[in-house]
Amino acid sequence: MPSTQPSTSQERSHHVSRRARRVILGAFAIVLLLIVGGALYLRPVARANRLLTGVGLSPVPASAENLLVHRRRRFLATDVTYVRFGASVDGVAQFLAASALPMVDDSASMGTLSFGPRCPEWMEWETTAQGRMYHWTLERTSVWLAVDDETHIVYIGVFESQAPWLQRLRN
Repeated sequence: MPSTQPSTSQERSHHVSRRARRVILGAFAIVLLLIVGGALYLRPVARANRLLTGVGLSPVPASAENLLVHRRRRFLATDVTYVRFGASVDGVAQFLAASALPMVDDSASMGTLSFGPRCPEWMEWETTAQGRMYHWTLERTSVWLAVDDETHIVYIGVFESQAPWLQRLRN
C-alpha cells in the first residue's frame, strides 16, 4: 500500500529553511527602510531645511505652508536652488530672527529686484510688491532672500558656484 505522507525530497521542495526565511525577511526590511528613509530625506521640508541651515538661515518655520523647492543643476556650472513658502507674521519674524545671517536695515525694496528669467514662475512677484530683499555672499554661494510684507511669503534663491579649481580648468 502506497504511503500518503510525502517523501523528504517533496517536503524540501515546498519548505523554505529558517535561514532562507531570515535572509528574505532581512532583505525585505532593508528595502523597506531604504524606501521610507529616502522618502523622508527627499521630501520638500527636509530638502529645504538642509539647504537653509547649510547657508546660515533657520529651518522652515512650523507655520509654513505651500512650501515649494526647485533645484536646477548644470554640469560644471552654478547650481541654483529656489525655496518659497508662506507663513504667519510671527513665523516669518521668527524665521528671520533665528537665522545666523545678519538682517541689515539697508535691504533693497522687493519691487525693484527679481530672480531673473530662468527662475520658476512661482518665484516671480508683482513689481508693486511691498517687501524687502536681502543678499549675502558666502564662500562660493550667493544667498538672496525676499520677504513680501503684505502676503507673508518668503522667497529664497541660493546660487552655488563651482569650485575655484574647476573654474580654472574651464578658462
